[in-house]
Amino acid sequence: DLPYLAIGFASQLALGGNYAQMTALNDEAVFYLQFGAGTWSFNCWRTTFSSYGILTCTIDGTTIATLDNYSGGSVNPGRSTTTGISITVPGVYAFKIKTTSKNASSSGYNQRIWGLSFTRTA
Repeated sequence: DLPYLAIGFASQLALGGNYAQMTALNDEAVFYLQFGAGTWSFNCWRTTFSSYGILTCTIDGTTIATLDNYSGGSVNPGRSTTTGISITVPGVYAFKIKTTSKNASSSGYNQRIWGLSFTRTA
């Protein structure tokens, strides 16, 4: 059982200086993470802006968060927290982030991800 998992792009979990950029519909990244059984929370530090899309986060195909990263003004980075993620069987799971659509007001599908983390809460 791991009490805490953190991931970043290119081995960098970073707030302030390093980030990963996605620019098109269906851009995605997949990470294979080992989870212990329990309840988890998920944090995503990301930029919101007028040309940013909607990011869907899944664990083994089950959606855990849908983040609309559109904003009229830049928030850089902003944090989103999702709680109550249940893992019933310990093991390695596929965690995917994917640009799945965009807000009607957005001019693009951009994503700027600064960092991702999971914390077991129970």
